[in-house]
Amino acid sequence: MFIFSVDEQKLVRTIDIGAAPMGLLYPEHGDYFFVSSIKDKAITVLRKARDPQDVEIVGKVNYGRFRHMALSRDGRTLFAPVYEQREIAVIDVEALKVVKAFKLDEGCSLIATSPVGNDIYAVGYDSGKVYVLDAGTGELLRTITTHGEFRDIKVILEADKPPLKTASAG
Repeated sequence: MFIFSVDEQKLVRTIDIGAAPMGLLYPEHGDYFFVSSIKDKAITVLRKARDPQDVEIVGKVNYGRFRHMALSRDGRTLFAPVYEQREIAVIDVEALKVVKAFKLDEGCSLIATSPVGNDIYAVGYDSGKVYVLDAGTGELLRTITTHGEFRDIKVILEADKPPLKTASAG
């Protein structure tokens, strides 16, 4: 994994996580950030730091071929789809272990958490449907049918949407 300085426009640190990184989740909240790797079937958990030299590996979660990840609002639970097992691994960040898994018939590729409430939004791998699950129990709350393919997913509040620009007559 490489850390670049935008100000200096150069590489400032390399951290060996054991295999090629696949996904990165650097949330605004919480003390950690996460790097997934398909080859070693792991998520590496790293402690955030102001100085790149102080970034440290806290540990790894070995379970399945992870790629995308989403973090709970409190920063204590990480959700990561494992397509081959057609499930979402629920990871206790402090304990560095999978504490449960939510099965989905078709599995999922992308995942996001709600900025309010306790919901997970999982994009089905085959259909592109969005499955809304209770983050605590994995219970399916509703399914949202969509058209097209997803490359990313983010759940935003209605109040956070940018205002529409309208042309004024005159």
